[in-house]
Formats: sequence, C-alpha cells, structure tokens
Amino acid sequence: MTVALLLLTLANPERVERIERDSEPEVLLFTDVSGSMSTRDVTDANGTILTRDEWVAKSLAQPWRTELEKTAIVTAHPFSSANGPEATNLSLPLQEGLDRTPNLKAVLYFTDGDANTGSSPLSLAGRCRAGKVPTYVIRVGSEKPLPDLVLEDFTAPSFALRDERLTVTYRVRNAFSHQVETTLQLSANGEPVAAKPLILPAGEEVSGSLSWLPTMEGEVSLRAELSLHAGESILDNNARELKTRIESKVLKALIVDSFPRWEYRFLRNALERDPRVDMNCILLHPGMKPGAGRGYLREFPSTPEELAPYDVIFLGDVGLGEGELSEEACESLANLVRLQASGVVFLPGRRGRQPSLVDSALGDLIPVTFDPAKPRGLGTTNTSAITLTSKGRNHWLTTLRGSGEPDVRFWERLPGFQWSAAALKSRPGSEVLAVHSI
Repeated sequence: MTVALLLLTLANPERVERIERDSEPEVLLFTDVSGSMSTRDVTDANGTILTRDEWVAKSLAQPWRTELEKTAIVTAHPFSSANGPEATNLSLPLQEGLDRTPNLKAVLYFTDGDANTGSSPLSLAGRCRAGKVPTYVIRVGSEKPLPDLVLEDFTAPSFALRDERLTVTYRVRNAFSHQVETTLQLSANGEPVAAKPLILPAGEEVSGSLSWLPTMEGEVSLRAELSLHAGESILDNNARELKTRIESKVLKALIVDSFPRWEYRFLRNALERDPRVDMNCILLHPGMKPGAGRGYLREFPSTPEELAPYDVIFLGDVGLGEGELSEEACESLANLVRLQASGVVFLPGRRGRQPSLVDSALGDLIPVTFDPAKPRGLGTTNTSAITLTSKGRNHWLTTLRGSGEPDVRFWERLPGFQWSAAALKSRPGSEVLAVHSI
C-alpha cells in the first residue's frame, strides 16, 4: 500500500480546473499628474532634460504598451488627490481600481511619490494579494535637484507712471550645492535699464525687488535675466518676460478723516505738492460741518459715478454712522476696489471709529482683526520704532529710498511712535510688512 501511494505521488497527479471569464484581463496604468510632476529633472536617452510628466507621456508611447495590449486591456488613469494637484494620494486610485475592475491583472504606477496624502498603499496589500494583482511602481524624477539657477517668478505692475520708479519683484532658486554669486539684469524693450548683484545660498530661494525710472510712454516689454553660471543643467529658465504700460497720468486721490490730526496734515500737504496727484479731501465729524478750503469737498461722493475717478482713497479715523460714512458709501468704496482695482488705505486713529467698519461692505478689505476690548488703540510712554518683517525687507512698498538701499536699518532710524491701533492678528490673505520693535 505504501509503495502504491509513493508511485502515485511520483506520477505528479494534478487537478485541472478550467475557469472561463466573460471579459479580458485588464492592466491599469496610474500616471501621477500632481504639481510636482512638472519638475524638470529627467534626462532621456538623447540627453534632453524633460519634466517628469513629459517623460511619462513619452514612456507610455513606447512599443512595450502595444505588446501588453495584445493580451490585456490596458488603460491609463491620471491621478493626484481628492484635494487637487497640490498633493499625491497613492492609495486612492488603487482602491478604486480594485473596486471597479473585477478582472484586474496588474497595476503599474508612474509617480514621483512627493507630498503623499491619504492612507498608505500598504493598507491595500492584503486585497492585492488575495486577488493576485501584482503592483509595480516606476519612480520618476531625480532624487536630488539638478544643479541649476532658476528665475522662478518675475512680476511688475500692469501699468506705471512716467518718471515714477517702477518696481519689479523676483524670486530666484539656487539648486546648486554651494553658494552662487550672479547678477539679475532688467531690460526694457531690449535695452538694459537696471542690474542687481545677488548672493544665493546653496539650495535656497531668494526674493527681492528691483526698480527703474521709465522715461518713455506706451507698452514696454520687460525682461529679467540671470547671468549664466558654469555647470547649469538647464539654460532656458534663467529669464522671464512680461509687458507693462507706461503712462503720463495724474493720479486722483481722496483723503477722508474726522479731525485734521498730524497724519492727515502731513499726507494732505505731501499730495498737494505733488504735480502728479490731483488731491481732494473731506473731514467728517458728527455734529460738525465738513471742513472747507482748497481741495475740500462739501460732502462725501454720494454715487458710484462720483467715486469712480479716484485711484486711491485714504480712510482715516471715520466709521459707520450718522454724520460719517453710510452703508451705501461703504458699498461704493468696496466696489471701487473690486470692480475698478482702485486702492483703499486704512489709517486708524485715537477716536477708534474704524472697528465700526468691520460689519460693513468694507469689512472684507480690512487687513487685520481689531481688538474689540481696545477700540481706541494702545498708547506707550516710550517711542516704538518700526521693524520690517522678512517679507517687508524685500517688498516694493517699503523701498523708500529706491533700489539697492545699503542700510537695512533705515526704517529703524525713522522717528518712533507712541500710539497704534490694537490688532489681534492679521487676516488671511494679508501680508505683514512691519511690526512694533517693542
């Protein structure tokens, strides 16, 4: 009996089970389309540097896919994440593929794996094993950035005034493993007009501004370009171009306040002396008649048409109420910003009236959250200087002495102040350029 069983074992008996399927097996190709896939750091066989998604598209057009399609249905599915292309959810497409594809034969990922969000793909390993679905991953992209200098961003106002300094902003990335010294040159209509030497720390981004005094009028093509550095991998990302318009225009400004305080008088006198500014002003205080004199309005503009000519409105220590601003006036001011791109500058004062504007149409434009417990602001015995934030040090709004200011302590040398509005925090979307020194 034992011998018989041994002979039966050596005969290698098998049970053959034939399973018929109604559909062909399917292979899913998951292609990552998240934002990081636009990174240009993949070198093909010809030495051309491609973006990651360009390399994937080129790979999917190769003969291997045609061969695979002879035995299975091959489908490519782009993916990123449920929140958009800012992240990559590797498990989501796999889960959907397992749920919706009953005859799944294999899965192939093309991804850089950056900014992974969602659950780990390993949580689906059991389902893949049970369904006998092998999963393969082709990692796309370089592990380290290619040595390079990149002009990541270059912006300028859509228009500027002739004989007024035009300030452009830039953002430069140094992908070298060492510090690089280079020069950023600004050209207008093909002619160099300004240059700025830059020292770029290894592997970091540097932002800043560069200014120029235009003397022509009309449409101007601006070009910012970094000097080439030895060893750069990509030579066509050192420059950016844009267009702006130079106009000889007189800006129209309106100053609104309650009392002729020092800030009001200083601003009014400065704008009145500037030949490129047409200034009007109005003093609104409950129980008192509006101020009178050269450039004064008898009443606040009552219609949107009367407000439309103004390019900028300075709102001082006035609020919402009888004898001050009405709901309709606040709505007109808000629409002036939203629909006409005019500017509104908030200048709080000791009367503490600006917090009353929070519940008006102007509320969305106020860049800070006022402290309701201190509507009249904060006074100090000692003077407090203004300290620029890291954002403010390179912002065009704080460039009081033009481009290339060598003394970074210039703002701190300005006369201090002993009063400020009480703000709890900045609001989302606002940029803090300066803070109290104490």
